[in-house]
Amino acid sequence: MSRSPSPIIREACLEDASILCKWWNDPEIMTHVGLPNGLEISVDQVQDLILASEEAAPPPPRSKRFMILAALGREPIGELNYSNWDPERQVVSVGIKICKLSARRKGYGRAALESFLVLLQDVLQVRTVTLEVLARNTPAWNLYERLGFHRVRRRKGAYMCKATSERLDVFDYHISLDRTIP
Repeated sequence: MSRSPSPIIREACLEDASILCKWWNDPEIMTHVGLPNGLEISVDQVQDLILASEEAAPPPPRSKRFMILAALGREPIGELNYSNWDPERQVVSVGIKICKLSARRKGYGRAALESFLVLLQDVLQVRTVTLEVLARNTPAWNLYERLGFHRVRRRKGAYMCKATSERLDVFDYHISLDRTIP
């Protein structure tokens, strides 16, 4: 596989609300995170989420959303976020989605997540990063394991898909940033 150009990561802003809304409401994008009908959310609701993290005091906020842009053309191709930041324990949870279907499986997710982990370590002094992923999302958990995340546990039936009432298994992962990321 040829290596894609490094993606650009920037904070989400109000102008991103329409693309985030489009992605979050797209069943093809959201099915792999257990939302086969999307989030059914409005642009105004997305703007409110972005504003909430911008207005959090004191900075930095406990959660924040970021955009992943293709280096060439600076086109939005996905999103990252951190949440539940605990400065005392130096722990944070992360989420990532490559939303532009043609950008998937080209190395953008790995490159973006590697850069994001460094940013979290440098800016928030994070030492441990956690995440969760649906057990059936094999490409995602394979990526996390290649980056050095360790599977902590499998929670059977931990997530209920509202659209289908299906109970889905979830894997919990963590990585210690006290070491070099592969």
